[in-house]
Amino acid sequence: MSCPLSSLVNPLNPKQVLLFYLSGNQSPALELQDVGADKTTATAFADNLSAPVDSKIVNPGSFSALYNENLLNLYGLVQSGPAQKGTTTVDAIAPKRLAQLSPVYKLLLPDSPTNTVIGVAMTTIVVEGQGYMYCMTGTEEKPRITEFSIGWSSSSRGEDLITKPLDTKPPLVASNLAAVFDPVTNKKLIVYQNEDNLRIVESTSENDAVIPNTDDSRDCTGLALVPVATDKGVKLYLYYFMQKGGKLQRVIRREDGTWGDSAAAGDKAVSDPNTFLSACQVGGVIMVYYIAKGESSIHSFRDKI
Repeated sequence: MSCPLSSLVNPLNPKQVLLFYLSGNQSPALELQDVGADKTTATAFADNLSAPVDSKIVNPGSFSALYNENLLNLYGLVQSGPAQKGTTTVDAIAPKRLAQLSPVYKLLLPDSPTNTVIGVAMTTIVVEGQGYMYCMTGTEEKPRITEFSIGWSSSSRGEDLITKPLDTKPPLVASNLAAVFDPVTNKKLIVYQNEDNLRIVESTSENDAVIPNTDDSRDCTGLALVPVATDKGVKLYLYYFMQKGGKLQRVIRREDGTWGDSAAAGDKAVSDPNTFLSACQVGGVIMVYYIAKGESSIHSFRDKI
């Protein structure tokens, strides 16, 4: 089952996770999770009425939430053309547009071929008050990862957005994306997938490198990347799904930049190839979210650091 997901720690309460997802009526919903020492309790905020005719949110497609400029923002992908009644899914390579879904709805770029998004993925990070969004642009034959600067004033006029394509190895057209900011190296890092492996690249297009031991990843796997501060620097916890059995895997980049072995992480596997992943650190655990095989609700997994 495909469902856009995005999670982040509540800026008003470090023991809470704000989990955004697409509800059954194709509108954004929020689950407030209180992460205790042994268990998690959740309160959902969603509209469970019938799906609106004019719903444009893409599924399969990513959600990405970030806290910036003292506002909690949710971004997603919407259909680039008029919505059709009864539409609940969209072709993975169909043209799409970037949109802010909350706290207000607005398109972020003018409608033009150069601003058309393909694939299903987009991800955001904040660096010193500036937001950055990464998504797939170009064509099915020549997809590319593109960086957009975003802010509260960003709109469909696109006057304040800076667009920068990244020079990487050819990504899969429906590759998912995950991004973080490393405060130690002062670099923005983006994980993507090509036909052979998962790869990590800097936003400057430098150091585009294979992530070792990830050639077992399923095509277009969900991706989640979590930075964890330590006394020696920053570790990166990367989560993805295996090709064989759809099991959740974890691979960790150490403080010195070297990667460890891939290891089983989740307690449940997935079956839908469009299953998305989201994860964030709460105290001494990383909360990982996805929809497991045979389930319709969001599954959470605690990964101890």
